[in-house]
Amino acid sequence: MRTLLRLLLFAGLASTGVMIGLKVMPVDAGGEPLSVTSIPPGASVFLNNEYQGCTPLRVEVTPGEHLLRVSAKGFQAVREKISVAGPAEREVRLLEIPAARLLVTATPVGATVVVDGRARGRTPLALAGIRPGQHTIELTSTNYISQTITVDLAADAERKLEVKLVHRQVLAYRQRIKD
Repeated sequence: MRTLLRLLLFAGLASTGVMIGLKVMPVDAGGEPLSVTSIPPGASVFLNNEYQGCTPLRVEVTPGEHLLRVSAKGFQAVREKISVAGPAEREVRLLEIPAARLLVTATPVGATVVVDGRARGRTPLALAGIRPGQHTIELTSTNYISQTITVDLAADAERKLEVKLVHRQVLAYRQRIKD
């Protein structure tokens, strides 16, 4: 006699979603093989707060209740209490972590904006789709002293960054006055 416990965790938006499929098939030895797959592959799997590996993954679990956590970069982690006892189906939707927006203005206008080492354009500049977290912003312009700023961007938030670059001649003038 073969029973099948199938848990399906569907995730995300059609174009960027994550789908996690779980299958638990009881065996006579007292353990249950648990197969965890995800789209995209490579999501981290934790069972009872212990790291098990990355998807696709197959592990042996004891019958009973377990805490399953599956996480993928850019997506909210799924935490699900699963019961390995008999046939059941569940659906859980993973949501992509909403991106942040950054509006950069500078004096002088037309300064080059570099985000995390990658040139993104010239000011004034509106950047959408930036992952939440800490980022290094560098502004440069010919004959001006470059500035590097670290910003912490929250998910689904907009941040305005206004920077005034100092002209090299002004800096030289200030140095002469000090001396």
